[in-house]
Amino acid sequence: MDFSTDFFQTILENVKDGVWVSDKNDIIFYANKAMAKITGITVEQIINNNVLKDFPKETTIEFNKSYKAAKKSLKSTWYEVTVKTPDGRDSWQNGWLIPKKDKNGNYDGIITTVRDATQRVESEQVLKESEERYHNLVETASDVIYLMDENGMVINTNVCACEMLGRTKNEILQLSICEIDPSFTTDEFLAFWKDVPYGEQQIFETTHLKKGGTLIPIEISGKKFKIGGI
Repeated sequence: MDFSTDFFQTILENVKDGVWVSDKNDIIFYANKAMAKITGITVEQIINNNVLKDFPKETTIEFNKSYKAAKKSLKSTWYEVTVKTPDGRDSWQNGWLIPKKDKNGNYDGIITTVRDATQRVESEQVLKESEERYHNLVETASDVIYLMDENGMVINTNVCACEMLGRTKNEILQLSICEIDPSFTTDEFLAFWKDVPYGEQQIFETTHLKKGGTLIPIEISGKKFKIGGI
């Protein structure tokens, strides 16, 4: 089946990702409608610009590095960079730089796909900041906190636990909960947790063993959860 140029151009004009194409002199001669939405300027304002010379270098410096690398290697290159769009908006963009070759195998320009990744990157940053904030809250909490895997091995704990047990964090991370709580054998602990529903809070009284042999009476409040959600 033969496809006309109009067929492919119709597809490009209706995709969500931006696409622009430069020639062997790095002059943009095609840009689709999505590029206008991403950049905040018209297609007419995008084309006829030199990729490496006609846009402010302080806003495209990272992108230009990727563009030059693809131009030199003549290999498709993935990029994700910060860019200030022509309409002045700070954004994260990613996509592919796909070099074109002429019949002699020489550089003949680049096809560039562009996706605005700003919302995703900003969401990841908010999540990272939230995780750091909760980590700090857990680390400095006045309650003893343990995080255990499905085998009852301690994989994280906080300062208060170290103070109560008289052990360093590294010492605690080498222990199973059964070595901390002599009320349980490993089999008893696994049996205890086997039928506990995910997310259901369990509260009970027990004792924990301080370094040196002292037993400390405590009240446990715990939940079983899956990584990625309760």
